[in-house]
Amino acid sequence: MIHDFGAELTGGGRSSGMTIQAAKGARVTAPDGGLVQYVGPVKGWGVILILRLAGGYHLVLAGLDRATVDIGQS
Repeated sequence: MIHDFGAELTGGGRSSGMTIQAAKGARVTAPDGGLVQYVGPVKGWGVILILRLAGGYHLVLAGLDRATVDIGQS
């Protein structure tokens, strides 16, 4: 883990989420079910995947090489 929720950030302030780094090429899976809101490339971030979770939360997975889901999938 790079930093946890509430951790002090290098540029100041505190983290409002968790940042976890996986090895290049690792298979990444979401920790809980959700609905895919966005999947695609974002300049400087690689492929990102945004899931809408229960309770109004969102999970953002960034820096992916590729994704095997489409918008609207759960």
